Amino acid sequence: MAKVHFLNAEYLLGLTGGGADLTNYYTKPEIDALLEALKIEILNIIAHVDTHYVTLDGVDDYISLTGTGNCMDLSHGATWTLGFTVDQNYVGNSDKFSPIQSGDNNWTLYNGGLHSTIGNATDALHWNTAAYAQGIAAGDKIILRADGTHVQFWWNNVQKHQATLGSAGVGAGSFDNLIIGNATTSATAGAVPNWNASIDNMMICANHALDFSEMAEFFDSNNFDTYSFSYTKMTDFVTMGEDTYPNITGHRNVVTGTLVNGTPDNFVER
Repeated sequence: MAKVHFLNAEYLLGLTGGGADLTNYYTKPEIDALLEALKIEILNIIAHVDTHYVTLDGVDDYISLTGTGNCMDLSHGATWTLGFTVDQNYVGNSDKFSPIQSGDNNWTLYNGGLHSTIGNATDALHWNTAAYAQGIAAGDKIILRADGTHVQFWWNNVQKHQATLGSAGVGAGSFDNLIIGNATTSATAGAVPNWNASIDNMMICANHALDFSEMAEFFDSNNFDTYSFSYTKMTDFVTMGEDTYPNITGHRNVVTGTLVNGTPDNFVER
């Protein structure tokens, strides 16, 4: 095996028999500094690699996320975009589940349709037809989008439904917290059990309704650094299961949280 020589003045002097010119050579300290910078860059890349997801058992566990101020106001009449990925086949202990609860608002997926309520049937948005009663499968991506006038449900870059807000009100409560997958009650869907499935890569854009091309970027990629809107419209991008159990942290550190009532086995490595 060939030996590696770190070039320095003394070594070159022995080779050349004359004055050593180190202009075009790296010294050992310089090489060490380059390797350290390369290591840091590799660790940064690994941190953005999507290596895990979180499963929910449909019994009592759920994800609780907390942010700053009203950074997660996903209420009727507000403007926002929320997206997430289902990483494991949906296991239906029910044909409905509540993906998010924000303040007094909850948004309930139901047979591929969507129910929304702020706690009473009068202010509820409700759509559900047999045409959309298809199972959510591994790798599917969901976006809920509100522009202040309409609320849309997108599934794998296809708009399934749009509802006009009309007289629907805005739920009360603080909007610095999101609950994902916990049991709730919908005025239109009735009792909604805990979600028995998995979730990953939650995109939160408070105050921004992404346009069609921007939503397509989310549906096409999990690399939030490449999104054209990443640093202008995105509140945070929350990968699930990458941190030490039970912690969940967004890449911007705007949103942090935990898996409640879970176990380390719920942080699943791909």
